[in-house]
Amino acid sequence: MTENNLQSKQLDEICTESEREYVVFGELYNENIIEIMRVREAAGRTEMDKRPFTPDYVKAVITRDNQIIPVVDMRDMIISPSEEKTQRTKA
Repeated sequence: MTENNLQSKQLDEICTESEREYVVFGELYNENIIEIMRVREAAGRTEMDKRPFTPDYVKAVITRDNQIIPVVDMRDMIISPSEEKTQRTKA
């Protein structure tokens, strides 16, 4: 069992659905929801750098606490360049 699955199972044992809290974030029609227990840090806007020789789905990187964190466009990661992007996948 992976660490995330173990943490999820532990959360299920501790909390009922009505006791859980969520963080909701996004822009316009794009909302993301994450259980608050999974959030490590809420950071404001951070300077991003584009790095050479990275896959197309890696849009930039952020340096935070001496760690390099990739900024990934999940649509580009999941939809291969050979697949046609439809109106539904464009945003």
